[in-house]
Parts: sequence; C-alpha cells; structure tokens
Amino acid sequence: FDGTLGKAITAEMKSPGGQNKALEHIMLFNDIAKNMMFDGWIAIGICVLMIAIGWTVAARKIFFLNSIEKGNREFLQQWSKVSNDLTTLERNSDASDKTKLNETPAMKRSPFYDIYHIGSEEITHRIAATNSGHKGLSGRSIQAVRAALDSGLVQLQHKLTDGLVYLTISIAG
Repeated sequence: FDGTLGKAITAEMKSPGGQNKALEHIMLFNDIAKNMMFDGWIAIGICVLMIAIGWTVAARKIFFLNSIEKGNREFLQQWSKVSNDLTTLERNSDASDKTKLNETPAMKRSPFYDIYHIGSEEITHRIAATNSGHKGLSGRSIQAVRAALDSGLVQLQHKLTDGLVYLTISIAG
C-alpha cells in the first residue's frame, strides 16, 4: 500500500455524502435495536448468557489444566528421585533425608499423584491382609489393585471433563 486506500477513504469521508455513509453503517445497529421485537431481545440475551458461560468454563479449564500440568511436572521430578522405593511417598515422614519428598500443594493436584496414592493404599491394604509367610501379592490381589486404579482413573477423568458440556452447548448456541 502506498497510502492510496487511506486517501480514498479520507476523500470519501470529506465528500458531501461520505460522512453520512459512515454514520449510516454505524446507525444501522441502532435502527436494528429499535425495531427488534421482544423475542429478538430474548434470543440476544440467551446468546450473551451462553457466551458468558462458555468463556467462564474455558477460563476455569485453562487455570485448572495449568495447575495440573505444574503438579504433574513436580510429581514426576520427585518420582524420578524415589521410583526405586514405591512406598516412599506414603511414608514421607519416616523416610530418610535422601529419599524424603517435598510434597507441595501443586504436586497434590497432580492426577499422577492421586493415582499413585490410590495404588499405594490398595497395595498396602492387600499386603497387610496376606499371610505373614506369603511373599508378594496373589493374582486376586493384583486384580483388586487394578480395579482400584481403574476406579480412580474414571473419577479423575470426570474431574477433568467437568463443565465441558456447558462449553459445548454454549459454542453450539
């Protein structure tokens, strides 16, 4: 552009009918608003409400997913230090300084952390229930641990998808 478009618009605005054309386009919305019936205002109100709901859900999801991402990073960083001892996170207060974890509030929001605790609690419960002479977990106990983990995954999936129906409906609207 060498400024010819801007000059043409300015020339049209300066011409006798040019300002009227620009104002005519702006005033068109005013005319529509004046001539709109009650049901039209209801439709606009519903659309505005749906936009507000959509933006609210989207903003909440962005903040929620960012906090989960931060928690996952912290958990995985801690996990890499203690992964050879699977119960370190459960007995954090008894752990030696070498394997002690610094559990942060962000890490506690991590789905990895939640699933780890579900599995660890179930394994601890199953080991306590086995005979003292028996080493390891039975096949039935392993199935129970898997069922507990699957249940935890379903609950976390519901938490992650909470509110997305409202977002979908508001977008469709």
